[in-house]
Amino acid sequence: MSSSPDRVQWVDCLKGLCIVLVVYGHAAGGLAAGGIIEKGSFLMSVRSWVYLFHMPAFFLASGLFASRAQDRPLLEFLRSRFTTLIYPYILWTALVAVSHMLMTRFSNNQFDPGKLWRCFYEPYGYGLWFIYVLLLISLCYRVLARVLHAPIAIVSVAALLGWLASKNAFVFWPILNIAMQFVIYYVLGSVLAGWLLCPQGHDKGMMLLAASLGLLGLMTAVNVLMPSGPGFAAPLALLGIAGMVALAWGMVALRIQAFWALLGAYSLEIYLGHILLS
Repeated sequence: MSSSPDRVQWVDCLKGLCIVLVVYGHAAGGLAAGGIIEKGSFLMSVRSWVYLFHMPAFFLASGLFASRAQDRPLLEFLRSRFTTLIYPYILWTALVAVSHMLMTRFSNNQFDPGKLWRCFYEPYGYGLWFIYVLLLISLCYRVLARVLHAPIAIVSVAALLGWLASKNAFVFWPILNIAMQFVIYYVLGSVLAGWLLCPQGHDKGMMLLAASLGLLGLMTAVNVLMPSGPGFAAPLALLGIAGMVALAWGMVALRIQAFWALLGAYSLEIYLGHILLS
């Protein structure tokens, strides 16, 4: 694992935990689509539970470092978006499309050349949406940060955009509608970065693990007992994120984070690689 001082152990640990949940969610969904497991099975129930919070947690983790890119001049910012998001998106779209074309008779979906040519408007393949959405969110956040300045104003507008997206206000461009559902978590990560990224001095590992179980348990209970609906998505996700952050903090405090931090350090490679493998 990289020992770079720029890496934050608990963030890598959080990303490592979440990337395992991402792979599980995609694997379970694929098995269900192929008729290998029942759609109402326990494994699919776990998948639904994972989907309450795992992607919001990833976007919050990405937002923690947003200021590093946002503070750059425009051309440098755009160059960084190209090297870290646009180029990997184009490369992996090509790899996934070629693999899909060669293996189409073994897959759940048929290769669609027309959809491939629309990849700059609509991601080709299920998993590549994350990179596209992260690009849209980072562009949106740069505009919000430049126009509004005050963190409370940025958070308020991001929350409004999320609410509008829950009402399908941006359905004219479906991937934009998805991006606006997640922008609030990226913004919260950026706003809270000054507190979350500073040395926490956590020496209460077991207490943090207990807090994590409590928060995730509360999220689960609310999800089961309260009426479902888009209005509950963000509160449930925030409970899940808090639980996962407490878990990552606790694991670092107990010095049991090394394996998960390794996965987190290579989470993008794992994410893209598992799409290709699938």
